[in-house]
Amino acid sequence: MRRAQGKGKDFLSYALGYGQKLGFRVIPLRPGKKTPLIPNWPNEATTDEAKIREWWTRWPDANIGIVTGEYRDGFFCVLDFDPRNGGGWWDDVGEDVLPETWVVHTPSGGRHYYYRTPERLRSAKLQHGVDLKGNGGYVVAPPSILLDDEGNFIGDYDFQVGSMPKDKGMRALNGFWTNWVRKETAGRAKKA
Repeated sequence: MRRAQGKGKDFLSYALGYGQKLGFRVIPLRPGKKTPLIPNWPNEATTDEAKIREWWTRWPDANIGIVTGEYRDGFFCVLDFDPRNGGGWWDDVGEDVLPETWVVHTPSGGRHYYYRTPERLRSAKLQHGVDLKGNGGYVVAPPSILLDDEGNFIGDYDFQVGSMPKDKGMRALNGFWTNWVRKETAGRAKKA
């Protein structure tokens, strides 16, 4: 199945919403891909309306990246579960074990859980198929799409019904999960 990149999607409006309304630093990603269009993305990511408009005027079909770690209201992370690599544990135990928050479904069948955190957490691999996107990382945001190398539509990034910014605030990662993340990232750092 072939689908034109960006057809019917106003990437600029979404990028402005993430940057201006929610205070996330955004970056343009290659159309239909997950890679940044700007080489120095960690330092150039912005909430600035003029810069966002400049980027999406230049690349109107650019996917949207949200740089993780810090935003206008403090710190945040995204727990990235990829079932292709072992991160499909919710099928066995249920996703209710995580605090309710914004959830994005990814083209691979994975999920991104957005959480406020009391401190800046660095990006890390936590377990097979589970990544922490924190300081030094980014995630692909809705309504971005993923295309294969021939331009065929693979899938899109969509908020789970009832768990998008207009429905609720981003929740805090509670003490149990914050401690688990700290333990996992400390353990990974020692092995490296």
